[in-house]
Amino acid sequence: MVAIAQTVHYTRTGKKYHSDGCQYLRRSDYECSLQEALNMGLSACSRCDPPRQVIVKKLKPKPKPKPKTKIVKTPKISYINNRYSVYSWRV
Repeated sequence: MVAIAQTVHYTRTGKKYHSDGCQYLRRSDYECSLQEALNMGLSACSRCDPPRQVIVKKLKPKPKPKPKTKIVKTPKISYINNRYSVYSWRV
């Protein structure tokens, strides 16, 4: 699983994190990821409604390669006049 980095903003003295362009970011504006903001104990701004959850994306496993099949040519053998003879090849 991979966490997608979501960027949020916070102020020097505030206790909230914000979306880009929030009116409360006029005086100071620091950028960090959402996970870092949550680790700092910041909560979401009620005005600008920034993202509240870290999005985790599951990676799809790579498909297993198909085993290579080996083509073997086998002869058609017939019995004619007390002898074996090869008259064609089949795949």
